[in-house]
Amino acid sequence: MNIAIIGKGKVGSALGAKFTAAGHAVLYGSRTPDDTAGTLDQADAVRAADVIVTAVPGTAVVPTLEAIGEDVLADKVVLDVSAAMTADCALVHPNDSVARQVQARFPRARVVKSLNTMNHSVMVDPLTSLSQATVFVVEAASVRKAHG
Repeated sequence: MNIAIIGKGKVGSALGAKFTAAGHAVLYGSRTPDDTAGTLDQADAVRAADVIVTAVPGTAVVPTLEAIGEDVLADKVVLDVSAAMTADCALVHPNDSVARQVQARFPRARVVKSLNTMNHSVMVDPLTSLSQATVFVVEAASVRKAHG
């Protein structure tokens, strides 16, 4: 599978390494692309991908995707792993989610919310710190229908 990871921080790097180790082709989308192999401008990375991972702060997800463009995101799976928190760890969007906002803004994308409740090291290898692990996965379109 071709995966574009938007963001090259701890979360994006950890997920990218794990996806690559599993045999997937990973491109990193960056606001400031450089000569690092596999790093492109965000829109170019997304164009080449089947799945997009939003590994940027939750408050930056919608503006970042708007800059990439609605047509580029159309018919793509968008995995939102972000958490929109304030400096004092309060939710930025109480009673809402970034994934629901992304789905509302980009109705042709297929938005999935998962992995946002755990540290990046647990995201890629949950059984190293836990004997059993449960990960919630929510399709934003079904949340929109349930609440909309």
